[in-house]
Amino acid sequence: MKPKREPNYRALFILGIAFIPIGIATDNTVFIALGGLFTIIFLANQIRANKES
Repeated sequence: MKPKREPNYRALFILGIAFIPIGIATDNTVFIALGGLFTIIFLANQIRANKES
């Protein structure tokens, strides 16, 4: 089996930042929520990574 890889949190952040304005422009709360969720996941990982180093 392949070893587990660490998710690309930077890509999640970019998606989050892109989804928020798309959600606002289209008045779609799902995109806004996903954008916020992806951004929060990235920030939580950044805090954890800073504590480990």
